[in-house]
Amino acid sequence: MSWSGTGLQDNLEVSRPSRKISPDDVLKDFISEYVSFYSELNKAVPRDYIEACAIFAISAVVGGSVSIRTLASGEEKPNVFIILLGASSISHKTTPLKVVERVLRATDEVDFLSGRFSIEGMIMDLSNSPWGVVIRDEFTGLLAEVSKSYIQELKEFLCELYDRKIGTRSTIKYGKVIVKDPCNSFLSATTPDNLSSKLKKEDYRGGYLPRHILICPEPVYDSGGIDMMSVNDMSIEFKIVQTLKFILGKFPKGTITDVKFEGYVDKSNPGEAYKLFNDWVIVNKAIAKEQREDVEPFYARLVDFFIKLCMIFQLSDTSTEVTVDIGKDKVDRYIVITKKTAERVVEWMNKYRSYHLNRALKVLSNVNIERVYNIISSICEKSKDKKAQYSEVLRSTTYLTDELRKIIKTLEESNRISVNRYLKDKGGSRKPTEFIKLVESE
Repeated sequence: MSWSGTGLQDNLEVSRPSRKISPDDVLKDFISEYVSFYSELNKAVPRDYIEACAIFAISAVVGGSVSIRTLASGEEKPNVFIILLGASSISHKTTPLKVVERVLRATDEVDFLSGRFSIEGMIMDLSNSPWGVVIRDEFTGLLAEVSKSYIQELKEFLCELYDRKIGTRSTIKYGKVIVKDPCNSFLSATTPDNLSSKLKKEDYRGGYLPRHILICPEPVYDSGGIDMMSVNDMSIEFKIVQTLKFILGKFPKGTITDVKFEGYVDKSNPGEAYKLFNDWVIVNKAIAKEQREDVEPFYARLVDFFIKLCMIFQLSDTSTEVTVDIGKDKVDRYIVITKKTAERVVEWMNKYRSYHLNRALKVLSNVNIERVYNIISSICEKSKDKKAQYSEVLRSTTYLTDELRKIIKTLEESNRISVNRYLKDKGGSRKPTEFIKLVESE
């Protein structure tokens, strides 16, 4: 059964009630019930894609209205950058993107950025919609829209946007532009090959890609038929939309609600929820130290993800109460992260670290290896002696020397190529030279 049908938003517009939404009219746990409903409608879509879209949906409707204070960042908010990573067609990445966009638009509460990916264009959009979101069915499309010389500058800007450090910017076209309290979430999809083709070494180590949650499940092979959504399905989706509006009603724009760990007093008396988080961080730091230099930033960034997901999963529980303390000079609003939520996030993060992140990095690495192998194969095919000189391979790629040498070493160790190294006379000097041959051509 298909669940990317059209026309539902119009029905929602007609039937949207004017009265205040009752807790009895909404889902008890948005994320789990969202996943259960949509994964049953289309079994060809991996559940992990659907869950990522549910996480994004809460982030999108809440924006910057909730925050948790940390020593490192001062203030952390639940904005997320998510990439659904998978092969074209068989992974069914686009379907969940269309559904979550339809659901979010039906709330009439989410601002969608125009998708103009010049920095000046984005700054203007952000000045009008500082909590706007972006959904794109091809992640690399935003990088393809700008010139090669401009890509790295755009990546640096997006890193600052993720960190919510835009502030006042001087633009050529618009003069000084103020972006007040930005909190933006991005949801996109791409194939490993497309993503790898747009990345450089500094995108790993510099933190651009590690700021993204990479959802990379095995594809689901399902031969079920295609059908339209039933009236009952549409009524359930209406309830999903109502739940998002109910959550937003607790955290309206213009207010800030602090998030605290239940029972936390200080480090000597942290409470059970914070202790779960702190214990996980200690283990994660040890795991991060064991990683290669280009991989370690991905593991270090997981602490940020943990905090953001604690907020999002707590908001998913629609029974979460907002406590309001009215003082002499101000009104404090806050919610608490329960032990149950912390346990749930520990489970989610352990799966992400051991499965999705590891699989995504492995898939991207394999793409790089295959790309270099194909380049070597092409050069050898055109060469009379069926050899490829190392310098020629280097000129044909965008990799740095040390990156390329690691890939060539991997290909050599897997017995797919052989490398002959010797000194060649050139201009009265002996210059080290490397020739590469395909093993099958020897």
